[in-house]
Amino acid sequence: MGGALDRDILATAVGEGHPLLPESAELQKLLADTEIRLFTREASIDGRLLDTGWYLQAVATARPDLQLYDLSRQRRAHQVAGHIFDLALQSTDLSETEGLRYTFAAQVGYLGGELAPNAAAVARRAPLSPAPYDWSETGRMSLEAGVLVLALDRPALYPLLRARLSQLNALRAGPDDIATTPYAALDGVIRGAWALTNYLTYGQAGALEQARGFLAAALATEAAASDVDSRWVAAHLLRISDELGRTSVWAVLPPGLPSVAKAMTLGDPPVLTLWPPQLSFLAGEDDEQSPLDPTTRRLVLSFPTSAGKTLLAQILIAVQVASSEGDVCVVAPTHSL
Repeated sequence: MGGALDRDILATAVGEGHPLLPESAELQKLLADTEIRLFTREASIDGRLLDTGWYLQAVATARPDLQLYDLSRQRRAHQVAGHIFDLALQSTDLSETEGLRYTFAAQVGYLGGELAPNAAAVARRAPLSPAPYDWSETGRMSLEAGVLVLALDRPALYPLLRARLSQLNALRAGPDDIATTPYAALDGVIRGAWALTNYLTYGQAGALEQARGFLAAALATEAAASDVDSRWVAAHLLRISDELGRTSVWAVLPPGLPSVAKAMTLGDPPVLTLWPPQLSFLAGEDDEQSPLDPTTRRLVLSFPTSAGKTLLAQILIAVQVASSEGDVCVVAPTHSL
């Protein structure tokens, strides 16, 4: 992420005059030195850089209603924090649980910084458990589920979550109420992730609120208060669930055309959410008419490379085919292609 070395971005993210953190110029040097050491295979990362990453994540995820930081600073803080944790994954010898922890932290930053492809890419390097998904420590199991949710990796999520639900259901069959056991937070994370994935995949009514209920219970549990990783994952998934609810294809596409949404979410690769430029275009923001409005006759779309133009074309074609008996003709410059 070249922008992470931009002095202005760093200054906006960190702010000025923090007594325990490096100023933007020093932070720029720390980042550059770490990347150079990665290039020369001298893996290491300065502790001050990690401290800055955790501080920036706290800035970035502060509740908007508290009005502690403006949205621009929070977005920059997300981006820089995501990059720092990504560097940590490549620069430090980590245990598998630590690797999952930094992966999840990097994903939180990248998603909050509107860099969703980076969140999916970093998950591909995560030390995830293979099938048949043996029982492990609760924090690790929650982190694995959280990483796959933030990667929006539906094909990998469902097998993992089914296995974990089966294991948790066996515990629930015991004499103790699971809400009173050390597994309470893990149970909330897994059931919340399951409901959230069902909403994103099938648009199930009530699934999003159900997910929020499970995640809130995981966060508030007293019996599993020591399960910090599970409760940390629950807190971030609960916060991000609002964003996923706004950006899912079910929230954006016409409600009368479920076949179009399913074509996106059940395709290969699945498309569960849309990126900000795509959302803005489909909503018809900035006094523009929405392309999903049946009265729209002519549009010109200009997006940067890899910003999602092809997917938008697929969506518009699918909506047209599903909502009318007309044909669709795609004219492409074959020489350029």
